[in-house]
Amino acid sequence: MEPPGMEPLLIPRERSLSEERKRQIFLAAMEVFDEHGFERAKVEDVAARAGLARATIYYHFRSKRDLFVFLLRQGIEELGSAVEAAVSLASSPLEALEALIDSHVDFYSANQGFARLVLTETWRASPAKELAPAQLLTHDLVVALEVFEKAEAAGILRQSFSKGFLVSGFYGLIAATAVYFITFERDLEPDSLKRDLRELLLHGALDARVAARPPGAGAPGARGRSARASARSGPARKPGNKP
Repeated sequence: MEPPGMEPLLIPRERSLSEERKRQIFLAAMEVFDEHGFERAKVEDVAARAGLARATIYYHFRSKRDLFVFLLRQGIEELGSAVEAAVSLASSPLEALEALIDSHVDFYSANQGFARLVLTETWRASPAKELAPAQLLTHDLVVALEVFEKAEAAGILRQSFSKGFLVSGFYGLIAATAVYFITFERDLEPDSLKRDLRELLLHGALDARVAARPPGAGAPGARGRSARASARSGPARKPGNKP
């Protein structure tokens, strides 16, 4: 299952890299780009950090930009694989939704440098097809769509929301959470985040008493408080009347 227009992209000669070598270059590139940013990072530094010759890096990647695109795609692919593995262990659609949340939190917590790069440096490499979210998130998005489809088939999703809206809302909230913690340099506390995101995404932010009331009815007790306030202030006066 693959959304339309999402063909995998391969940088020339990247296919000849072993998984071990890919991981080696990925970790080195993540450190260098995170420390210096896209503009000031040097391919020579990545090679040195990976313990490889500069020529080896240029054999597989034509430019710094190609190396950066590889870094983004490799990180997102690792995210997709981690999410897929976690979801595969779920025994029910509800557990799969929980695993979807938990695995994203675990990945961002373990790879905060990569998350920073995605949030702050991607635009510096200039807009391009291979940097579009639809391309970068292909694997992860496919897994998420399958999870929501199974939840929909099981009848545990609200029918008033489309599957596309739920998936986009899920990604939006997860991304916003990552932005907040990374921007303000706060420590990601995985267990606390998992609990709070599960509660918010799967059960909503409103108190159960409020959620049960029709839209526009206000919070519980609000009408009573308003009535008491009116009683204390006395009857309404007509314009022009003196106290």
